Amino acid sequence: TDTVYGDVDIEYLGKKQTVRSLGKGRLDCVSNAIKQVIGRDYTLESYVEHALEESSTSKAASYVCIVEEGKAYWGVDTTLPTTPM
Repeated sequence: TDTVYGDVDIEYLGKKQTVRSLGKGRLDCVSNAIKQVIGRDYTLESYVEHALEESSTSKAASYVCIVEEGKAYWGVDTTLPTTPM
């Protein structure tokens, strides 16, 4: 996998910022940016995305699972036509 560099826009604790990051693909790049901002380490266990309808403007659902200190945390987002990572 190629190394991906990116500027990632993140809002955390009410503060918006752009973080320059890199990773082994887009998702890894975003995950690494999040780790920089929150100052914590975790393992990205799962990421799944699928369309909610059969159309080019369909909203998508994204499911993310991270593991920190042996505990799994799941999140989901369906807010945009294609959900951000």
